[in-house]
Amino acid sequence: MEHVKRVVAALSKRETYPESVDNVNVINTAVSCVFLTGGHAYKINKPLNLGFLDYSTLEKRKEILEKELELNSILCPEIYKEVLPITEDNGEIKIAGDGKIIEYALKMKEFPQEGILTNLLKEEKASKEHVLKIAKKIAGFHRITPTSEEIQKYGSYDAVKELWDEIFKQAKKFADEAVDKDQYGVIKERVTSFLMRNRDFFENRVKEGKIKYTHGDFHSANICVAEDIHIFDRIVFNMKFPCSDTAAEVAFLAMDLDFHKQPELSIYFVQEYLKETQDHNIIHLLDFYKCFRAAIRGEIACFKSEDKNVPEKERQAAITEAREYFDLSAEYALKL
Repeated sequence: MEHVKRVVAALSKRETYPESVDNVNVINTAVSCVFLTGGHAYKINKPLNLGFLDYSTLEKRKEILEKELELNSILCPEIYKEVLPITEDNGEIKIAGDGKIIEYALKMKEFPQEGILTNLLKEEKASKEHVLKIAKKIAGFHRITPTSEEIQKYGSYDAVKELWDEIFKQAKKFADEAVDKDQYGVIKERVTSFLMRNRDFFENRVKEGKIKYTHGDFHSANICVAEDIHIFDRIVFNMKFPCSDTAAEVAFLAMDLDFHKQPELSIYFVQEYLKETQDHNIIHLLDFYKCFRAAIRGEIACFKSEDKNVPEKERQAAITEAREYFDLSAEYALKL
């Protein structure tokens, strides 16, 4: 990962950018880095191949960022700007400079960080008014986002079971460190039983047209509360994540609100979404998909804990976070 270290070091400096920059703040995730300059945010993807995503080549990373620009412009047209080359000339790395292209960055308008829903939740400033606006925004998006025979396949019983099989496979690797073996057993047993009992229910959701091209990563860190509600950072690297039951999308934010110790806001969000859509069958799947989303977040935290480019303190915090997510996943599993 020497390449990542060099690029991150360069983009952490003010002089790397085409515009005047006073300070650069870096946000490190499991699969990407975002650089906040005060006016703009620049995102790069790490050269990873995790199976479910493949950023292993420069061309693939460029294609993914271009797709991200295209799809996120639907929900946030005023935020997403352009994909720019990162160049190197005589050892000097610049954004949109001269020389050889060594990486690509997605340029976005920077959000006020105090408006990110995660920060509002941590500071106990998130309100029902915020949640109501978010519910209306995502419900409106679900009304217009497309479905098709190809998309609907991702919501079938077999496709959902395959997603869970992958989670069980990955979670087993982190047994004891992030997920207790007994806990793992409970989640697997309850989820498997729920799937078997509800095979027809999943197939009916497909027939009802409830499997759509959703956002795919609908949690508080990807929502900004400002004059308008901005829901950003859609998943574009693997169709099986955004192409899902709208119930899975609703469950994601509901789970995240639970995770941040805001169960009342979680319930309120679901209620307001149901008022907008009248899709009351979601309730039957809510705990199932909450369980799924918590397990996915736990898995992502595990990946971050193994990333040598992430500072040791953050890696240790990621393990703690992973345990908390798997604890929550097990709580939901017991309700199935």
